[in-house]
Amino acid sequence: MGQRGNKMFTQAEWAKLADALALSPRQAEIVQLLCDGHKNYSVAQALGISPETVRTHVRRLYGKLGVTDRTELLCLLVHTARNACPPD
Repeated sequence: MGQRGNKMFTQAEWAKLADALALSPRQAEIVQLLCDGHKNYSVAQALGISPETVRTHVRRLYGKLGVTDRTELLCLLVHTARNACPPD
């Protein structure tokens, strides 16, 4: 599905994942940055929002997706990707 570079998923895969997980565009941006290894402060800088706003988004994302930390979030993404983005 296109070049990955150093990223976990291609843009097309991210779009499918966001749809499968019912993420808003902002939630999808935050999840992408978290999965790329960014901490809350660098996510805040990248999106032009405060670190507290990032913490709020992350807390709400965890509740929405039923995960408790970034490791579980990554596992959920990989599991969902297997179903939403099967290999060609």
